Amino acid sequence: MRQMGIGLTCGCAAVVLVGLLPASDERPTSSGGVTIDSIVLTLVESAEIAARDSGVLQKIEAKEGSAVDSGELLATLDDAEPRLALARATTELERVRTLAENDLILQAAVKSRDVAAADLKRSLDSVERYPKSVSATELDRLRLLADKADLEVEQARVDLRLHAMDAVLKGQDLEAAELTLEKRRLLAPFPGTVVEWRKHRGEWVEKGMPVARLVRLDRVRAEGFAPASLRSKLRPGTRVRFLATDESESQSSTEGEVVYVSPEIDPINQQMRFYAELPNEKRLLHPGQIGKLELELGR
Repeated sequence: MRQMGIGLTCGCAAVVLVGLLPASDERPTSSGGVTIDSIVLTLVESAEIAARDSGVLQKIEAKEGSAVDSGELLATLDDAEPRLALARATTELERVRTLAENDLILQAAVKSRDVAAADLKRSLDSVERYPKSVSATELDRLRLLADKADLEVEQARVDLRLHAMDAVLKGQDLEAAELTLEKRRLLAPFPGTVVEWRKHRGEWVEKGMPVARLVRLDRVRAEGFAPASLRSKLRPGTRVRFLATDESESQSSTEGEVVYVSPEIDPINQQMRFYAELPNEKRLLHPGQIGKLELELGR
């Protein structure tokens, strides 16, 4: 008896749950498709634009409600110090590049080596003809000068290679300075509309702090639930037609296509979540709007 009571209790609870969940309103259309009610329009893309560095919010380029393109400047933080660092890095790179391209010391070392080699050769030729014309001490000195001149040439070449390496390092320092300056700029990651500024000009902004909110409105998402009986027909690519419930039937509809169908089926109401994307270049559709969606399952 106790087990029976528990079973009755669980059954009643299941009935209550089913009664609380909204049932899917599925109606066939004249074209062989299905109409799903209680469809909600949501955003396809939105972002909290965060500061990539700390500083004072210096200038706001896009006001609330402004439409911006991808990569467009939204605001800038105080960048006086990064600009100074960038100028210094640019000058340092130019100085090191000048040293790396200047081979005058190498040319002088090569000429000195040639002269020392020529002096040694003349002395050796003279000794060959006249054995005692040049002393052994003088020959040793000339050999030393020739060897020293060879080493000076090699040292000049090493110095040029070191200057070239310094130029690479200074180039990296310049890139780091440019990146630091770029972090003071807030850019739009996608085309959209600025709907809110969380900070105002002159206020301090911490790194990672949300400063503005950007939403994309040229496309919207139509979300809803379809009965599990449609799982074999409803798939990505299915054409759909959205009609807002606050619009008259005579007004034009918006066509799009399904982009996602959940692989999960709710065990209580036997429904599966799906959504379609709709073009909205004229901004006639609004996130939060409710309507119905006609699924053209025959195509």
